Amino acid sequence: MLHDVDETLRRLLSAELANTPGCPVFDPEQISFDPPAVAEAVQDREAHVNLYLYDVRENVTQRDESFRTARKPEEGLAGRRRAAARLDLSYLVTVYAGDDPATEHRLLSDVLGVLMRCQAAPEAHLNGSLEGAGPNGVLLAVAQPDHVAFQDPAGLWQALGGRLRPALSLVANAPFNPFETKWVRVVREAVLGFTQGAGPGSPRLPVESAARVSVAGVVVDAQSEQPLPGVRVRADGFEDREAASGDGGFFYLLNLPPGGPHRIVFQKRGYRTQEIRVAAPPPGRLDQLEHSVVSLRRQTDAEWAAEESARAEAARNDAHRLVEMDRVCRVSLSGRLRFADGRPAAYVPVRAAALRGTTDAEGFYQFFDLPPGEHAVTADLPGRGEVEVARGDGTSALPV
Repeated sequence: MLHDVDETLRRLLSAELANTPGCPVFDPEQISFDPPAVAEAVQDREAHVNLYLYDVRENVTQRDESFRTARKPEEGLAGRRRAAARLDLSYLVTVYAGDDPATEHRLLSDVLGVLMRCQAAPEAHLNGSLEGAGPNGVLLAVAQPDHVAFQDPAGLWQALGGRLRPALSLVANAPFNPFETKWVRVVREAVLGFTQGAGPGSPRLPVESAARVSVAGVVVDAQSEQPLPGVRVRADGFEDREAASGDGGFFYLLNLPPGGPHRIVFQKRGYRTQEIRVAAPPPGRLDQLEHSVVSLRRQTDAEWAAEESARAEAARNDAHRLVEMDRVCRVSLSGRLRFADGRPAAYVPVRAAALRGTTDAEGFYQFFDLPPGEHAVTADLPGRGEVEVARGDGTSALPV
């Protein structure tokens, strides 16, 4: 990474100085990175600019301990790794033009002008691992008065074995990512098998249906940027394609026709209705899934009053419409059942309110479109009948 910053600075200075009228530096070979004593000893060369890297340290104020997701769609892989660290690379910039101080001062002025015009290295000059870092990938700060190089300039030059001469301090702030990416294969298709009465160790039964994830994403509050649970998500034109966002705001819709675009509607009581258009990936190509982050804005007082008035009117005149409006604020419920000895309660019939379902092989269950409030979950155990096992989300133990 350090050599990539060197080459980036070489490209920047050589390109800019070559276009500066009267500047004696016009070739990349006239940009060196030698210790000052070595650069000064080379007297048989033409004028040149020397950048000596003498200090490298992490910029802790820019430390980011979050993780980033990377993808290799052509290989069907996704990976996570730590965000890159930001390093401050301190250079001592000097110029040499024989025994002509006037030429050296003019050359130093040209270099100073280039570095002050460029608060960040242009993307076209980024080299190697820095390519793709963006317009602010390598930030530049030149001739700063509080730089460590000028706390004791005489001591610095003596330590470097050179003579005290006019110099510029340059700090290049660049990303450095030594962290390993953990690659895993992307799940392209979710296959759900529905059966009843089978337990652990039983022969595998035929899968009766398959479900493909067509739309997925997260719903957040536009003001707080916090996840929103209980948001009704539906695909316009497909009455049976509906879901509700979970506790983390996550939602998904299954088995939409490939292509599109499909109109997806998001509704929650107290929020403005939001619509987006997405394309559903073809079967087996979940790597083409468009992950969406949807921001819902709260209603104004006037909008809230108008909606409540419409609800009251619907209650008086149109019961069917009131039912449809109530579905906007329905929620989801999920959990896991285990027996007291730790075994997963696989394929156990469960019920919440008027909805019925069955746990999967690991004991997980999920209900969608429940009315707001606390709901009891009951399990139908052979020989015991229905047993209340939970109130709300979580893991519950069943009697053996």
